Amino acid sequence: MNNFRSICILLLLILLVASCRSDRNKEGPKVGETILPLDSTVEIDNLSQYIDSLEIIPIVNNAGVSLNIISKMLVTENNFIVLASGSVFSLTKDGKTVRQYGESGRGPGEYLSVFDICLDNSEGEVWCLCYSFPPKIQKYDLVNQILKEEIEIEPFNAAGIIPLKNGGFMLYVPNPDYNDLANFEKDFYCLKIFDRNGLYKGEKLKQKDFNIEAAFSKPVTRSSGNRYVLAPGSSSESCIVYENGELMKRIYFDFVDKTLPAGFAFRGVNNPWEKIEEIFSLDYYKLVSDIYFLDCGMFFTAYGKESSVWHFFKGGSSGIRWRSIGNLAPPMQAVAADNTYVYFICEDYGEILLKEELDPLKRYVIQTNGFPYENEVPVIIKVKFRVE
Repeated sequence: MNNFRSICILLLLILLVASCRSDRNKEGPKVGETILPLDSTVEIDNLSQYIDSLEIIPIVNNAGVSLNIISKMLVTENNFIVLASGSVFSLTKDGKTVRQYGESGRGPGEYLSVFDICLDNSEGEVWCLCYSFPPKIQKYDLVNQILKEEIEIEPFNAAGIIPLKNGGFMLYVPNPDYNDLANFEKDFYCLKIFDRNGLYKGEKLKQKDFNIEAAFSKPVTRSSGNRYVLAPGSSSESCIVYENGELMKRIYFDFVDKTLPAGFAFRGVNNPWEKIEEIFSLDYYKLVSDIYFLDCGMFFTAYGKESSVWHFFKGGSSGIRWRSIGNLAPPMQAVAADNTYVYFICEDYGEILLKEELDPLKRYVIQTNGFPYENEVPVIIKVKFRVE
């Protein structure tokens, strides 16, 4: 009888443990997901059957400020928050009203340039990673553009900012200082952690390889649900997804034999920056960036042979990829996404005959809407993809 009771208790414990493991697997983050972009997408040069809808939003520059070189955009319920030429602006969803957050300058409350932007987890503030002396984080009210707080931070060569759940933030620093190459022989951590008051609290994400950087690619992007994706510019490191300030999952992009070999930037040189031109020219895929999650799939960009720019859209088990006409700076650059749409910026103002227009997305825009660019002001292209 005692043996029977012991066996029953043992079986019950096994079932409980299995149940707990099952619940954790069901509810917890999926760690280490691998994506095979070349195997799971087909190359196309005509997007007509893969676009469900498209809307063109001209920007009416009523503020009299420069809105060229738009590098990032945050989509909120009522507005677009735009990083352009080192300054930050709020646009209405129809693009007709433009207001600036702060001003450029060296005075109190001003900034020399803004490197990156994010929303706090309540989505009530815009946080700006500012280049100034000393560097600082500026926090603005989302709706009325009023500066609420300014926090001086340690001088890191940061390229991106990610909000944390506790009101703090992380700064992404791709590589050691350019002038201190000896740092590559030491342990270097790419994420610097700060509390809500700007006090440095530590670091994580040990660097495994040289992180490639490109001016037209943002290492940190934001998707719906205040999800932030960090895409280090190294084929040796995973992309990391944070949701509401907490680690959600890691994603590895594997181009198989077309993946840039680990450590390539250090081959035959003392300074890895000397290899950048060669790296972009080689027939490998590198610098996966502009990663956005939607309800219907995910979008991302990578660089191929001779600095070619490739856009990918994956929906479920299938997907598409197409080569942009531009090298390093595509004429249609993805700058944001929400649950349904990917938002592109077009700053290519020279009207090209349709038969000469090689970029598939721009060609589709011209075919369906005509040439939409006026007065050399960027336009927002809002695209809903359709991939079965």
